[in-house]
Parts: sequence; C-alpha cells; structure tokens
Amino acid sequence: MKRSAPALVLALAGIALCALTWGTWGDVQVDYGGEVYAAWRVSQGAALYRDVAYFTGPLSPWLNALWFKLFGVGIWTLYAVNLALVALDTALVYALVKRMADRFSATAAGLVFLALFAFGRFEFLNDSNYIAPYSHEVVHATPLALGCLLLIARFPALAGALFGLVCLTKAEYTLALGAAALVWLVLARADWKTWARFASAALVAPVLAWAALASALGARAACLGVIGAWRYVFDTRITQLHFYKWVMGTDEAGDNLVRLLEYAAAEALLVGACWLTARRLPRTERTVAWIAGAALGPLLLLLVPLDKFGWLELARPWPLFAGVAALVFVVRAWKQRELALTASFAVFSAALLAKMVLNSRVQMYGFALALPATLLLVLLLSQTLPRLAERRGGSFTLARALGCGALLAFALGHLRVMFEYQKIPTVWMGEGRDAFRVDGRGGVVAAALNELHAKLKPGESFVVLPEGVMLNYLARVPAPVKYINYMPPELLMFGEQQMVADLSAAAPAAIVLLHKSTGEYGFPWFGRDYGKLFAQWINADYSKGALFGDEPLRDGSRFGARVLWRKDLGAR
Repeated sequence: MKRSAPALVLALAGIALCALTWGTWGDVQVDYGGEVYAAWRVSQGAALYRDVAYFTGPLSPWLNALWFKLFGVGIWTLYAVNLALVALDTALVYALVKRMADRFSATAAGLVFLALFAFGRFEFLNDSNYIAPYSHEVVHATPLALGCLLLIARFPALAGALFGLVCLTKAEYTLALGAAALVWLVLARADWKTWARFASAALVAPVLAWAALASALGARAACLGVIGAWRYVFDTRITQLHFYKWVMGTDEAGDNLVRLLEYAAAEALLVGACWLTARRLPRTERTVAWIAGAALGPLLLLLVPLDKFGWLELARPWPLFAGVAALVFVVRAWKQRELALTASFAVFSAALLAKMVLNSRVQMYGFALALPATLLLVLLLSQTLPRLAERRGGSFTLARALGCGALLAFALGHLRVMFEYQKIPTVWMGEGRDAFRVDGRGGVVAAALNELHAKLKPGESFVVLPEGVMLNYLARVPAPVKYINYMPPELLMFGEQQMVADLSAAAPAAIVLLHKSTGEYGFPWFGRDYGKLFAQWINADYSKGALFGDEPLRDGSRFGARVLWRKDLGAR
C-alpha cells in the first residue's frame, strides 16, 4: 500500500458520506437543540449551571460558545467545526491503529469510523453521529482520549493534560480512559516521574475550570459543575428509570444475556471458520484470497437469516469480545511491554461499554461507546488473528481477507439501514447559518415559530414543554428560566417543585406544548403521567391558542404543537 493511498481513500470516503447526509444532521426537537442553545447562551455571557442548567462537565458548552464567538452564531458553525474534528478523529484513529498494527488495519479502522460512527444513522433521530450529536461531550472526548493514548508513552504530561480535559466531559469517558491510562502506566513499568507528570498535568484543566466557575457561582457550585454527571451516577432515582435500565440491558437481564451469548457463539463460529480456512489453505494466491474476502461480505448479507434491522443486533457481544481481548492483551503485555498500548486500548474499549453491557449496539449511545470496541475488532480480524494463523502455518493474507469480509458484512448490514433512513423526506427550515434539513415535524415547528414571531412583544419570552428548546434558539429568544428540558430525568435532577416555582415567577408570555412521548422512561405523557404540578400551573394561568398538527401529549397523536398564552395578557 502506497503511503499516500490511505489518506486518499479515507478522504474520498469522508467526502462521499458527507455529501450523502448533507444538512440532515441533528434533530429539530430532541437533544441537539439543547446543545446549540447552551452554546448560544454561554456565548452571550450566560453563566453555565447558574443561567443554563447543565448536568455534565463544562468543556463542551465553553468550546461551542467559543466557536460562536470566533466564527459567528449558527448551526453551520458547529457543523463546520465538527466536520474538522471528524477529520482529526480519522487521523487519530489511523495513527493509533497503525501503531498497534499496520497501515492496512489503520485504513480499515478509519473507514469503519467514518461509515458507521462519524456519519452513521441507524434510527429515526439523527443525533447519534459526530456532526450533530445528542451530546457534544462525546465529540470532544473522542479526540482527547485517542490523543491521550497516543501520547502517553512519549509525552506523559501532555497525555495527562488531555485526560484532565476529558474529565470535564462525560463520566463514562473519564472512567474508561482513567482505567486505560492506569493499565498502561503499570504495564510499561513507568517510573515515579512519569506517574507524577501524568497525574499533576491531569489536575490542570479541572482546577482551571473550577476557578473560572467559582468566580461566577461560588466555590461549592463550581465544584459541582466540574464534577458534572458524577453526582447523578449513583442516584438510583435516575439510574432505575426504565430507559437507563434498557440502555444497560438490565431491564431484561436474563434474556439479554442469552441473546448476547447466542450472537457471540454465532460470530465466534464464523471467525473460527475463517481462521481454520486460512490455516488449511496456506498457499492461497493473494488475488484469490482477496476475491474470497470481497465475496464473503455480500454473501453473508444475503444468507444470514436476519431481517434488515436485525443486523443492528450484531454488536451485542462486543463487551464480551472486548473484555476477553483486554484480559489476554494485559496478560501478554506483562511480559511483552510493546503490547502495553494495545492492552490499554482494549481496556478502554471494554470499560466504555459498561453503560450498555447487556445491550451493546452501534446506534444511539453506541456511536460513541461502541467505537473503540469496534476498532479493536478491526485490529483483531485484520492483524492479530491473521498473525496467529500465520504462526500456525496458515495464510496471513487469506485470514486477513476473510476477516475483512466478515467486517464488510457487518458494515453493509448497517449501511443498508442507514440508507433506508436517508430516504425519509426532508425540507429545509431555518435561514442562513441555521438552515438544516428536517423531517415532517419541521412544518409544525416552523408554523409554531411563525405564530410566536407574530404575537410575542419585545422582551417577552416563551418556554417549550417538555422538550424543544431548539425553538428558543431559532427564535433567538432566551428561555425564561435556566432549564433546557422538562423530561423525567431533569425533573428528578432539579426538582419538579423548584422548576415550577421558577417558571411561575418568570411568568413567560407563552408556552408551547410540543408533542413528545417519554414512554421509554416509564412515564408516557408530560402533564398526565409526570409533571402534574406543571399541568396545574398551566391550567390556572394559561389559555389555549393556536394548534398546529395534532393535539400534542396524548395517545394517538402523531405530532403537533399547541401554543398557550398567559391569561392576563388578553386575547392574542
């Protein structure tokens, strides 16, 4: 493989996927709007945690606010920055895998990252990608973590500084990267100076963040901000919500464990058959080997008895595979120090999957949590197992080709689902830097925004319940209080009584009830199954205005928005 070939292949793949998904990134209602809104408000001078309720670390809103200040406020500002970060991530994935294997494996890993993670879409919502994610903490933690692993051997202080920045993102990334760094330091027999450089540098970012927050919030509130989501990790009121149990797979632990083992057995048999074939046919011609590998992917797609969406289940055994690989590499690295990086990366991969240990997948949270484990499997199938076959007298090339064929089948199965979702009709909404492509909900949202533009007076505000702060951002009207969402987790975090009291005191001129089922949490409808104090306040102080689409927040509705106006303002 020529030195320039990997860069060209990866660049062409990235451009093609970008063109295919152009402008469809993010969601008009769910999650992504909160990311944009928080960055906009902070760029205006609002204090994070005091003026904008946030429950993870402060790094991402600060960075996004900085981009807004430097390049102008707009959704496309974040698109452009995140596209640049995807290019950086691709380079880091390539560099990391190349250090552990070779250029071929690194190129394959880069392609898998671009196709299944950077631009992937495997469900209706399009906020599980690296361009417009449900949480920018993932977008920022990924290059920081990969950079930390790449640099820890030569520049432990710089690696420690990157780890400190990761500590200001998401708890799961902090935990996984911390475990990986610890494993490397132990396996590499690092001296006390290396430990000290890493640990002391890791404190810099959290201490500076605390100081910056303390000036606006006070010492205690600043400490809670730096801690981020860690204060909720052990809050059983939140962790026992049905949604988070489903994410982890503990809602049906027995069934999910059986399915994990079934998929693991089937996939292990396939890989084992490929490996044995490579051992039995050691003199296979290179061209024949790659023809067989290229044919294996489409053949499996046709023959494996899974429906279109069943292919999304194939990542279920990733925690098991990553855990076994981590154990094996750690044991081997104890004697072969050159494997310390591979062992630490395997530990990182396995630890990051703890959040969905019995329900692993590439879609939804998996676009972030399953990325390292998937890259680890690329390494195993394209390098580790072929080398093992070669040592046993088999064909390295055939083993690699067949392993890549199995990976190709996995990728094709997911891409087929992605192409189905890309067929969803979309229209452009918003203007200029805020123009993006939206599904059928966009017409309802645009109509509600037009109603608010026409009737809100200067200085008046509105709130969207239970979720939809994107409307505030698009209207450039700050929400009346600090809260971004009003769904079950937020009501538990911030307290429903306090949230209602704050909204009542702020007395927004309008409320937009935007249709949103929250049945995944075990409480389907806002105002009926949860948020009853909100319903009492709304019924007492607000009257119904225009309706767009179906009546929201009720069984049988598809999508709709109801605008309500404060009674003392008179008819509008």
